[in-house]
Amino acid sequence: MGVSLKNSKDDLTVTANLRHQVSVGRQTKVTTFVSLDSKRTGCFTVRTNSSDQLQIAVMALLLLAM
Repeated sequence: MGVSLKNSKDDLTVTANLRHQVSVGRQTKVTTFVSLDSKRTGCFTVRTNSSDQLQIAVMALLLLAM
């Protein structure tokens, strides 16, 4: 978790970041990253890391189904 402040000219922006990593099985990790700032803009990212291609395909299908 992190918070940052950015001041440019007469504008102050506060940004909050959150990163979470979960192990799914022996060789698969799922990492989520969320960022939101005081201007109500942000992003949501999900990353997978695995050496098993079948697990990656199943996780991608589950994420798309949600």
